[in-house]
Amino acid sequence: MRNMALISLSSKCFNAVETALEAVKSGDAKRSAVVLRSVQKDGQMLKQKAAILIDKLSKAEEDHKRKVENLTRQMNDLFAEETQLSNKKQTLQSKNSSLTDERQRYQRSKEEASSRYREAERAKRDAEREYEKMKPFFWIPIVGLLLAILEDSSKKASDAYREMQRHERDVDKAESDLRWVNSRISEVERDLKEISRKVDRLRREREACHEKLSDIKNMVSFIMQAVAFWDEVVSVTETATVKTENLQRIVNLAGKKTDPVRILKSSGTRTMMASFKDRWMEVAEMISSDRNNVIFDKETLCLM
Repeated sequence: MRNMALISLSSKCFNAVETALEAVKSGDAKRSAVVLRSVQKDGQMLKQKAAILIDKLSKAEEDHKRKVENLTRQMNDLFAEETQLSNKKQTLQSKNSSLTDERQRYQRSKEEASSRYREAERAKRDAEREYEKMKPFFWIPIVGLLLAILEDSSKKASDAYREMQRHERDVDKAESDLRWVNSRISEVERDLKEISRKVDRLRREREACHEKLSDIKNMVSFIMQAVAFWDEVVSVTETATVKTENLQRIVNLAGKKTDPVRILKSSGTRTMMASFKDRWMEVAEMISSDRNNVIFDKETLCLM
């Protein structure tokens, strides 16, 4: 009910000024004075309500500035974390490259040792056959030589096998380390994607907040005009002698089309390019009916 009164008070004051102007133009200064005095308190109340709006809008402006600063701080924190993760990814990728080279080197060494092992095993088998054939003739010096060749081949085969096994373990460890590094790289990439998603969301919020901040500043400018307008209306109602030029000035101000104002509503922002009177009535209607306004809380609207 209070909020609906704001619309009726505004209409009453605008109409009173126009009626008073018509009366004074027709020479009925007394009627003009009576009409103006009848809305003196109403004009004062509208001036007070406009001042309350400026106060609340100024607080909303500060809130949105703090929100922008907070969003920027969050984004900067994420950028710092992103830099750390990017450096970590680069280190892991270098480790991946190093381990890949190691694995290839160990694999080559394993293959070379395997080749030596197979060759030593063939030599060992050949020496065993020759030794077994000549073994009955143990007194012949060549038998001792064949035995030495067999022992040497056996040792070479055994050494090559141990070397092959060692390089195989090295290959297995390098592959295990590679799996670990690649797993960490995948984790870092997931974290980087999540940071990018968060930054995009914060950037959208900050852009929306900047836009809302601009809308609030625009509306503050208009409400400041409203305070000056209603102050002039109150001054005219308090004047003993009503002057035609003063009333004409107020009527002209009410009908003047100035800079567009963006009306902040819960359904979105609507830009109005109309007269001061039409814009003020739109603000009054917004306060009266917009219960989910993004700027004015319910307590503020009740005060209006």
